[in-house]
Amino acid sequence: MYWEWDGPFRAAWNTARDTGALALMPYPDVQRYSLVYIQQEIVDQSATHYLRLHNQAFAPMIKNKDLSKLSPADLDKLTDGCSLTITQEQYLYYLALSLDRNYTHALAAR
Repeated sequence: MYWEWDGPFRAAWNTARDTGALALMPYPDVQRYSLVYIQQEIVDQSATHYLRLHNQAFAPMIKNKDLSKLSPADLDKLTDGCSLTITQEQYLYYLALSLDRNYTHALAAR
């Protein structure tokens, strides 16, 4: 199974850029929105990476759902995978907080 985080923001921004609509906007507005769209892309990429790590973390349990029957090596893989997932989740959380501040700033300046 494959799932990817994706949003409509790319199409809207690319269309505005490609059609020249951004040239009709005041430059400071374009800068603010550009920052938001760039950071949104980073958050989306991080979310996709998080989802992949999350799925990979539980790979040892595909072989055996009973944790007591997993080998020491599989338990280590499970522990390491969960640790990486938690780290990525924290990173994503702080990216999203920063993105929220940038959205707030961009919209307040309208």
